[in-house]
Amino acid sequence: SPPLLSLSLSPPPLSLSLLSLSHSNPGWSPVVKLGVIDCSAKQSYSTCTDYGVHGYPTMRFFQPGGDPKSATDNYHGSREVEDVQEAIINRLQSWEGPFAAKWPHFQPLEGDHLLAIPGKDWTPAALIFEDQDSFVGRKLMLDLLDLRELQVYRVLPSNVSDRVLYNYQL
Repeated sequence: SPPLLSLSLSPPPLSLSLLSLSHSNPGWSPVVKLGVIDCSAKQSYSTCTDYGVHGYPTMRFFQPGGDPKSATDNYHGSREVEDVQEAIINRLQSWEGPFAAKWPHFQPLEGDHLLAIPGKDWTPAALIFEDQDSFVGRKLMLDLLDLRELQVYRVLPSNVSDRVLYNYQL
């Protein structure tokens, strides 16, 4: 299947900083596939033409199950690694479909759902208390995705009742 996130990068210094994204986040690989094509290389001309890449750098998101040649979801934001990570997470949250069932549940837990952790199977859980706009918990969910023996959940302080605080002795 095509990569979820495809990058066409040039010049090399920019390529290297964004390539670190794939090496610094190996836990993301079940959900995020990173492809890099140097469109300035002669052997890449036809691929870049087929995908409509006319400028460098081009960053394009491909939704799983979609036709990669008709993808027009280009990313025009900052090329800083942290900003690209946040853009990837925002894309993952916005896409729906059967493929999304394998992705982390990024929405924060609310109220009594917190009391159901750990579940009947007693899977260890990490509760990340953070603000709504924080990406720390969502990044951690992706970082630890391949650890099936640990569930990671986001919790907003505003969603925590006194009953939950008492139950978890917080």
